[in-house]
Amino acid sequence: MSEFARDYLILVFAFAVGVLQMAASFGRLNGLLLLRSAVPSRLAGFALIIAAAVWFFASGPRNINDIDGGIAGTEQAGLFAIASFIALVVTFVLSSIVNSRLSRGKTDSPSDPQGFDALSNSDYAKALLGSLRFWWGKWVR
Repeated sequence: MSEFARDYLILVFAFAVGVLQMAASFGRLNGLLLLRSAVPSRLAGFALIIAAAVWFFASGPRNINDIDGGIAGTEQAGLFAIASFIALVVTFVLSSIVNSRLSRGKTDSPSDPQGFDALSNSDYAKALLGSLRFWWGKWVR
């Protein structure tokens, strides 16, 4: 992997984490926040996006044709997908650790929030396990 491709991967990763934090804060998905509070997470997400963009574009020439050492379109699409996926997994893992104290009841009740709504009062790991338990119970019946 070239240095340019590595820098692009880092840029997209930082952007994706920043966007996820901003979206989680606006959507009141407290279980996905890395800073436990909406406003600091929103500001940190915005700062991460700005810092990554400034770093990427200030660190060297970035308008390079793929023939001259830039990133080809297919490689760029692949790097974007990989970096976005890694950002999602890192956000899920870190937010589950940070927000492990968020409580959540059993999800056997239809009145309990399901899907993304479950992340308003639970970390990702608990919400995932609760949803799996809920759907396993429905499937077994």
